[in-house]
Amino acid sequence: RFRILVIGRANSGKTTVLQAVCGTDRKPEVYDEDGDRLCAAPSPPSSVRGEHYIEYQLIFPGKNGFVFHDSRGFEAGAVDERDIAQRFIDERATRVSLHERIHAIWYCFSADTNRFHTELDFFEKINTGDGCYCNPSIAIFTKFDGLDAEVYMELCDEGVPSDKAFADAHSCADEKFDQTCLHLVRSQKYLPSGEVHLRSKSYLCDAMSKLVEKAVNSLNSKVLLQILVSVQQNTVEIS
Repeated sequence: RFRILVIGRANSGKTTVLQAVCGTDRKPEVYDEDGDRLCAAPSPPSSVRGEHYIEYQLIFPGKNGFVFHDSRGFEAGAVDERDIAQRFIDERATRVSLHERIHAIWYCFSADTNRFHTELDFFEKINTGDGCYCNPSIAIFTKFDGLDAEVYMELCDEGVPSDKAFADAHSCADEKFDQTCLHLVRSQKYLPSGEVHLRSKSYLCDAMSKLVEKAVNSLNSKVLLQILVSVQQNTVEIS
């Protein structure tokens, strides 16, 4: 199995991304650190979440070889949550068994907000790329549809014909996002290995292929590369 730590605030689109990667619309089954299945996904209060919850393993039903860990992002008590994630990454990096290590980190940002302060803190403070236990990180920017709609309205207000504004909205939204937000991520000390923009479900399949391709290109281990290629279901060309 290919093991991924997924970080992101609530409502950042993480579940949609993981379902698309695993080719399902069902909820994940939850297992504790020992591999015992829990009857229901726990919803611990903010005061106790994090430390034990990040150890839980999320596995989506069906024929896929992914295991996910969810950090729940750095919303409340950002320093504590960040430290929990750091300890988890460091501890998993030294596991003897390859299948117990974290093989990649996916950080989900919601593109419909510019409040990236705690997310930027992750890429400034947590080094995931040094040494032989490299955990390549991918920055996943979700909910681009809202930004597309905003840019479409701005173009219409500037007098651009509706059909042209609609056709140009995607590229203009990408450019606006690069200028206002993406440069902040790229200015941090520890850069993500790749970036992916995600829009509505009609574009999700293509985006998932790009995400898997970014993940494949970020790996420096032939063993992990073979594992990821064997479990991914999005891109025939990669297989």
